[in-house]
Amino acid sequence: MHGKKHHLTINAKSILAPQTLEALADADINLQGWQILERWSRKSPEALKMLESCGKETFLDRLLKQQQLEQDILMGETGLESVINGLSHSEILRLHAIKPELELHS
Repeated sequence: MHGKKHHLTINAKSILAPQTLEALADADINLQGWQILERWSRKSPEALKMLESCGKETFLDRLLKQQQLEQDILMGETGLESVINGLSHSEILRLHAIKPELELHS
């Protein structure tokens, strides 16, 4: 992966094709995006493969949109207040109806 730092663990590496991993290494994915990808790889490996089969651009677009959505929630006033009050990121996302699974029909 050209020496670029990435945050993939075994789950996503074992599911995604090398070409997809290369595209991810070059994309504007932050820690939240890598966490989403890992969550999807654990909770919805079949859906992740289906999304990958839609093509690199579709795959990256979906991941980056999810990354932005979750960042907006977590970094918004309510999200930050919830963290201060002891809620985890996953609890905050659930309160905002963000499912941990990858749903392809959205």
